Amino acid sequence: MKVKEIESRRSIRKFRPEPVPENLLRQVLEAARLAPSAKNDQPWRFLALGPESRERCLSAMERGIREGMASGGNRAYLAGAAATLRIMKTAPALVLIVRPVGTHPYGEIAGLDRVLELLDAVSVGAAVENLLLEADALGLGTLWIGNTFLAYDAIAEAMAIDGQLLGAVALGYPDEHPSPRPRKSFDEIAAFLP
Repeated sequence: MKVKEIESRRSIRKFRPEPVPENLLRQVLEAARLAPSAKNDQPWRFLALGPESRERCLSAMERGIREGMASGGNRAYLAGAAATLRIMKTAPALVLIVRPVGTHPYGEIAGLDRVLELLDAVSVGAAVENLLLEADALGLGTLWIGNTFLAYDAIAEAMAIDGQLLGAVALGYPDEHPSPRPRKSFDEIAAFLP
């Protein structure tokens, strides 16, 4: 059985200005909450930003990108983050994704802590996918955002992140209907071993 939303979901980069009702945000966050996780640890926290916190987050990301440019950071990645920031500013809703037990992503980590971080990352990925699929089922568009890493310190400080910021999801009613993106062939991504 195929779930329609697996095929219909697209990354949306143009949103209509109408706000997303809180009850729909609650539904997508509930879908995320129900995701499977390694050892059932549920290593996630989702922060739905209201107008004040949203503005603080976006300003911090903008500042972090500027600081990265000024200090000679990777211009191509930072330019991509700036483009993502412009999209985030048009999205009516923004959710930050946090791993509560995580530490700074650029810090050293070894041994079992590395394994636990990887398990948590896979678990959080499952929760985010649930969120994206539920949003699509409700007629909302989403953009999963990893470019927050390029302004990590500025955002984490401005938002008083307790744990590890893993990204964000922009949500709203889509103002575009993109075609499917190319996918690798089945044989490129899967193998049946004897």
